[in-house]
Amino acid sequence: MLLFATTIIALLFIIGVVWRRRRARKQRRRQIEQLRRWAAQHSELEPALQQWIQRLPATEAHVLLDLLNGYCTSLNWELTWLFAPQIQKAPELKRVLEESVSAYMRAILHSLHVEADVAAFHTYVAFEKKPTARKHRPLVERLYQKVNHERLTPPTKRFFGRFARKEASTKEQIAAIQQAFERDPVHAMAALKQVLATDAAFTVAHIREQLTTPVQLTPMGAAA
Repeated sequence: MLLFATTIIALLFIIGVVWRRRRARKQRRRQIEQLRRWAAQHSELEPALQQWIQRLPATEAHVLLDLLNGYCTSLNWELTWLFAPQIQKAPELKRVLEESVSAYMRAILHSLHVEADVAAFHTYVAFEKKPTARKHRPLVERLYQKVNHERLTPPTKRFFGRFARKEASTKEQIAAIQQAFERDPVHAMAALKQVLATDAAFTVAHIREQLTTPVQLTPMGAAA
């Protein structure tokens, strides 16, 4: 009898957990729909920002919702106030809430536009901390070729490099890259971004090739 009662309690607990999760997912989907509807109707938002919110995939929309909820909570607000008809009774709060949420979403979108710059800066900082680290050698080689080809390295180095019997050493490549960032940081950082973009594209292409290449199975009983 005790075992039966324990089983029933466990089942009720599991059912309660499942029900609460389903209810939470339903509420989040409704909030995302409300946010999209509000963004489409809010004339103060730029068309680019409105389109971005409307086209967000479900997973990314959930991330945006979490960010907005966290932002509002930090100010002792509730995001749902934005969609509540009662907010019309507090016009000043409504104005500040709309302006603040709009500015926060605008900042998120702008941050996505400089995502490549963020990745490049992270890479550069890691390189500057330990430029001779073994893990940086492939990047150093490719970046050196890039800055040298685009004449971001000192002219003397390039001139004598034509008559060199061997390629520049790792130490010389690192020094040339550091000088490039000192002489022309704008173009040097652009070169780093291009190298990272090329590496990312190559990785994606390699993964796709691996996924599309048929697996060759060795027949059972075949000679080794």
